[in-house]
Amino acid sequence: MYPENLGEQNNSDANTLKTEGDSSNVSTPQQDEKININNFQDPDLNPLRTYQYDVKEAIEGKNITLSQMMMSEKQKQRDNFQKKSDVFEKQKPPVNFERIFIYGISIILFIISGAIVYITQDYVRSNIIASPNDPNSWAYSNIIDSEKNIKIETAGESANSITQKIQNVIDKNELSNREILEIILSKNIIVNDNGKDKEIKSRLTTRDFFNILGKSSDHPLVRSLGDNFVLGIQKNSFSDPFIIIQSEDINQTYTELIRWENSMTNDLGKIFFRTIGNPADYRGSNFNDVIINNKDVRVLKNNQNQVVLFYSIVDNKNIIITNNESTFNTLVSNISLTKLIQ
Repeated sequence: MYPENLGEQNNSDANTLKTEGDSSNVSTPQQDEKININNFQDPDLNPLRTYQYDVKEAIEGKNITLSQMMMSEKQKQRDNFQKKSDVFEKQKPPVNFERIFIYGISIILFIISGAIVYITQDYVRSNIIASPNDPNSWAYSNIIDSEKNIKIETAGESANSITQKIQNVIDKNELSNREILEIILSKNIIVNDNGKDKEIKSRLTTRDFFNILGKSSDHPLVRSLGDNFVLGIQKNSFSDPFIIIQSEDINQTYTELIRWENSMTNDLGKIFFRTIGNPADYRGSNFNDVIINNKDVRVLKNNQNQVVLFYSIVDNKNIIITNNESTFNTLVSNISLTKLIQ
């Protein structure tokens, strides 16, 4: 009895030992529980969505082709573009017809103004600014445009005789209100015409005019001036005289004008006799600075605080001498217009 059981036990132990000795054939709990993570998928989690996944799912689930899907995508893009266009059209401001009308009127007025300026320039060039070949060109001024003119011949006349004639024109004239009359002082000069001497009329130069006023041609003021000047009157309450002289060196002219203030009333008394009266009354009187028409003006007043005389350098060339503010403003505008059309 004992041997049999013992034999069975030995066989069992031998088998056990054999099993323990060959570890490569023994499965461990850890090996039984090993999971292949490459094939793992939690049924409770959705797969990671990608564009390729969505396409695959759409094709498999809805039984559509890839080309059909591409056409559908393009249609969506067209629909989105149309929606954006509709939104843009709604956001566009409404057409402002009032503003368009104003712009149109402005353009028309601009064209009309340009045409008026062109026509005016053409008229002035042909009717006011004389051609050098015109035998009467000496009578035209290139400084201002005057409605009327009167000529005084100075050939063979004394200075006193000439100033008396000027006073007569100022005193006795028939002008409409605000009308300008230019007093043209003429002389005879000899010119050579194809080898022959010829006598023609010419305007007096600035030096000639200042000689009549008692200033020598060598005076520093006279030497700083150009040849052209204008003597005239404008009809206001009275006939107000004016003189326009032109500078060749404005800095020198300004300095000499300041010095001339001491004797200006005496030299110009025969022209501005109505306001100046007796020049001796203004000895020691001073000119003062004022602003007229945005121009610096030097003004002389009498004891009653009335303007007797004033002058102004209105640009880098022209100097106006007068006694009336309205006349001064008219001349400033006239000079500007004449410069514009020349």
